[in-house]
Amino acid sequence: MASEEHFSSETKAQKYDQGLRKDLSTFDLLMLVIGSVLGGSWLFGAFYSAIYVGPASILSWIIGGILLIFVALVWAEVGSLFPKSGGLVRIPQYTGGTFASFIMGWAYLLGIITVAPTETLGAVQYLSSFIPGIFVNGTVTLKGGLLTFVLLTVFFFLNYFGVKLFGKVNDAFGVWKLIIPTLAVLLLIVFYPHPSNIGSLPNGFEPYGLSPVFLAVSAGGIVYSYLGFREGIDYAGETKNPEKAIPLSTVGGLVVMLLLYLLIQIAFILGVDWKALGILPGSWSSLSSTVLSKGPFFEIFKLSGIGILVAFTVVLIIDAIVSPSGCSIITTGVASRTFYGLAADGHLPEFFLKLNRWGIPWISLVASWLLGALFIIPYPTWQLLSTFISSATVIAYLGGMPALASLRKFVPEAKRVFKVPFASVITPIAFTVSVLLIYWTPFNVLYGTIAITLSGIPLYFIYTAKRYKINEISAVIASVIYVLLTAFFTYYFIYEKIALPYQNGITNKYQFLSSFIIYLTAVTLILTSYIAINYRSLNDLGKKHVRSGVWIVVLLITLLTISFLGPYGPLAQPLISFPYDNFVAAAIGLIFYYWSIRSAFYTEDLASLIKQFSKQ
Repeated sequence: MASEEHFSSETKAQKYDQGLRKDLSTFDLLMLVIGSVLGGSWLFGAFYSAIYVGPASILSWIIGGILLIFVALVWAEVGSLFPKSGGLVRIPQYTGGTFASFIMGWAYLLGIITVAPTETLGAVQYLSSFIPGIFVNGTVTLKGGLLTFVLLTVFFFLNYFGVKLFGKVNDAFGVWKLIIPTLAVLLLIVFYPHPSNIGSLPNGFEPYGLSPVFLAVSAGGIVYSYLGFREGIDYAGETKNPEKAIPLSTVGGLVVMLLLYLLIQIAFILGVDWKALGILPGSWSSLSSTVLSKGPFFEIFKLSGIGILVAFTVVLIIDAIVSPSGCSIITTGVASRTFYGLAADGHLPEFFLKLNRWGIPWISLVASWLLGALFIIPYPTWQLLSTFISSATVIAYLGGMPALASLRKFVPEAKRVFKVPFASVITPIAFTVSVLLIYWTPFNVLYGTIAITLSGIPLYFIYTAKRYKINEISAVIASVIYVLLTAFFTYYFIYEKIALPYQNGITNKYQFLSSFIIYLTAVTLILTSYIAINYRSLNDLGKKHVRSGVWIVVLLITLLTISFLGPYGPLAQPLISFPYDNFVAAAIGLIFYYWSIRSAFYTEDLASLIKQFSKQ
């Protein structure tokens, strides 16, 4: 099955993998998941979800949590089968080839390097209730941005001095982050409940209909809140007993957080006092213009006027620093493992694999710290960043499902301590769930996520594909033309002609439709021509890798199209209405799942990996 093993980037990475220190216990890994899932999200997720759908946001949390459990089950098996640091970007390459793994890894990198600044921005936004001038009119100020950068620098150094220190510090953060939200929930429900908020207000339990319930799963920060289930997989190579620790932390941690987030959302809904906020009862979308936008739970407790709740605001201020900071510490480390994983795949230079004396990929850590800080500039609020991260990260999740199906076929004899039951049913469901989670992203965010993801393809043909004897000069020339043309069409026909007018309240159906058709036609032709030009100059192995990964490119373009046509797009009257849009998206998910597993093959990296594990 395997051939041309000398092309294997996995072989080169193994010597660095051996230098990673296996210092994390099962409890450490569980606290990593809990600490990442329960970051600043609990401070803002319930607020933004309520804005979108009111009391029905309770359903959004249940839907999002249950759907992601399917995805978590799949990744728990493949992550524990071959425990590798940076596993989320490495595992898809073993059976999906370098082209698909690069695109998904690039999307994951874009998502993960923004998590730490997002969480830190959440802390700064919350602190604006206490420190004036750091967050004004919904945007972080220069002073707030500098404070964010200082905090990111602190998190960098907490990761630099070894995974053992990092693990123990995070354990303390994790315990704190379980206790404080639980106390906040109990205090609100006992001392300041408004039962009429659930179902007895104007327009009832679903004031804006059922369709926004699914939109809130992505745009309300719910998917973003749950994404931390992956942390055990990315730290797998630094765990003492990964075969047992990864499934327990990945699935168990997510289930615990689902229950806690559900209670947090219920407590927030009950805690809204319309009279104190000065708006009409049931005006959930108007909450964004109230004082709650600074710090939802802090302001609710303060407005209550009840002694014990007002006193608890001091704890909330402390937690506004502790919870997002704990998550930022974790995700700064995860981002460095993503750089490490991409380098292990051969998509980045080898120096990203280099370890310091404490076994930390330090150059990758520096890169994640500095590049992450840049995202403070284009996305200055927690909500915008969290929506971008959700869509970008879920693109990477797609690789786990074809990997599971293919690894069971290619290496059925491999020892699987954790095995997904009814995998032939669970795996396509998990893939379809991932497709739906991407689709539920608002079009005005999704087009940017997909554009940035596809803009990374030139890096593949210029750098990764050198191993396949590509014509480097023609690759560079074609890449420059590709980037310039796609940037022009995206900016002019999507941003200028659709996204900007739509943000300003303009909903001209036919103007938007014609602009999108021009964009879709042009970008499809440009992308197809660009890949075809580079494909022709590759050797046979390189062509095989590209053919194996074409499905992910076609899927992203397809999702962008139905997003535009559906209720989450800019059309005043969607051409695919709810709930039929979800049926279409689900059908697309199933089609592309079976395409992805038919495209899988026994790669040279998998051959190298099997040889490594057979010696252990």
